[in-house]
Order: sequence, then structure tokens, then C-alpha cells
Amino acid sequence: NFTIATNEQWKTEKGEVVKNATFHKMVVWNGLADFASKVCTKGRLMYVEGRLINRDYEGKEGIKRYVTEVVATGLKPLDYLRNASGLDAKAEVELDDLPVENIEVEEVEEEELVAA
Repeated sequence: NFTIATNEQWKTEKGEVVKNATFHKMVVWNGLADFASKVCTKGRLMYVEGRLINRDYEGKEGIKRYVTEVVATGLKPLDYLRNASGLDAKAEVELDDLPVENIEVEEVEEEELVAA
């Protein structure tokens, strides 16, 4: 289990930049959990594929709590997109060198990522 953030920013009519971050609880299992522990770091751009689940539990003092989690079925570092677009000066990641055994990740076109 870990948390990821999705960031967005926009300009108001007055030209002021507004930034917003939303945090999501992530759940990964087995080989994907090992992979995530090695490559998921703060600030790293990642492609996440999975499904949303909603569950509830009884918290402290008997209060019922609700939580939405992303159960990941695929993760892929996207640092190479940052470098290609000039958004970041991070070193390019060699995807062939990453430990991705037993992990299925679908190739995604850059246009799809921008539009999503």
C-alpha cells in the first residue's frame, strides 16, 4: 500500500496559476509490489493501470469509514516522456533495464496520455 498524487494546474481569468493535488490510495500485489517498491519514488511520473474499489471498515470509536483505493494491475515509469517533451531534466530511464518479469504493461501512445 502507498499513496500517489495526481497534480493539475490552470490559470484563472486574472492569469493566476492555481495548483491542485489529489492523493489516491494504491494497492499492489505480488511481483508488481516488488516492482513498485523499486521504481515508485516521490515526484516520478508513472502510468498506472488498474481498477477502483470501494470498501468500508469500522474505525476507532466504532465509526464506519469508507475508502476508495486503486488496485493496480500495471505500472510503468514515464520519465522518458518528461525528457522527450523537455519538462524535466531527469536522466532518461532505460525501460529494458527495469525488473518487469510477470508484469503486463500495455504500450500507450503519447497522444493518449496527453488527452487523458
